[in-house]
Amino acid sequence: MPKVKVFTLICMGLLFACSQHYEEGTHPPKPPPKSSAGQPQVVENIVSGTIQLAEGLEDQIGENAVLFIIARSAPAGGPPLAVKRLDIPSFPFAYTISKTDAMMGQGFDWNEIDALYLVATIDADGSIGGVKTGDMDGVYSKNPVQPGASGVDIVIDTVH
Repeated sequence: MPKVKVFTLICMGLLFACSQHYEEGTHPPKPPPKSSAGQPQVVENIVSGTIQLAEGLEDQIGENAVLFIIARSAPAGGPPLAVKRLDIPSFPFAYTISKTDAMMGQGFDWNEIDALYLVATIDADGSIGGVKTGDMDGVYSKNPVQPGASGVDIVIDTVH
């Protein structure tokens, strides 16, 4: 028998031997979609909005100043759940804060949080920790917010 016929017969045998019988509902659920890095995608509860400066404050920002966006579980005090540190941007500034900004070692599940209190602080010397002369801040007027909220606009309007 010529080699071409043998090859054809083997291929046809494999084709028929590997047929599947499809039945709706017999397959396991599909895994979550993967990101471009091959990791499962997780839906994040991203809080977003804009930060603005009250009129006349832009000239009071020093060259070493840094913007901090802070999310806490209580209106005042306690450790922050998430912090974003940024060089001073142009205002108004569109921001997001999510579990990727969570403080390490906090041991909480971002998806189980039902209330966040958002504050934006411009630290005059670039190091957070205690309010110092020249620091500025603003609190979201409708605190608390739920993770995933959008339109969380903050006006920095207090100078210390």
